[in-house]
Amino acid sequence: MSTAALLWVTVTLAGAGAEPAAAPTLPPLRNRPIVVVDRIRNAGLLLPSVQETIKAAVIALNSRYGNGSAVMEDELNSLRELRRLSRGMVMNPGADDAQRARIALLEWAVKEAPYRVKATFVFDKKQKAYVAAVECRHKDSPAVIHRAEGAGKSYDAAVTALEPKLRSFCGVLDTAAADRAKAP
Repeated sequence: MSTAALLWVTVTLAGAGAEPAAAPTLPPLRNRPIVVVDRIRNAGLLLPSVQETIKAAVIALNSRYGNGSAVMEDELNSLRELRRLSRGMVMNPGADDAQRARIALLEWAVKEAPYRVKATFVFDKKQKAYVAAVECRHKDSPAVIHRAEGAGKSYDAAVTALEPKLRSFCGVLDTAAADRAKAP
């Protein structure tokens, strides 16, 4: 199920006496994420450009390693906030179960996924250009394994310049994805 489908929830006022759903089960290890994109911090007015950078990175990683191999920590926080704001409302049981399952998967990924990606978007005064960049690191280390960046005179040009570099971004993920594919 797509992320957009999970976020669009039908809220009903009927069924207030419904029983709580059972705890969601996680998919098999081979179908779980291997990369989590860190939360967006201090983006300011460049937030949409950081989001485009993240979008390009997630699409590239998911196309290389399979749909769902890269997820965003911000999605987890958004889903938690949505649930907090909708307390007292009863959701369609299917949508509620799907949302709970997605939250459980994202919580697992934030704790256990072996790699993290950080995306940034800045204006470099020396180059007089916008720079979209992504960095890959192991989950327990601040040391950057690989960094890719694209520069351009416009917001879109920087992300467009980054996209070809994402095809080979963070090669250690190839091994992690191969090991994950062998998992039960």
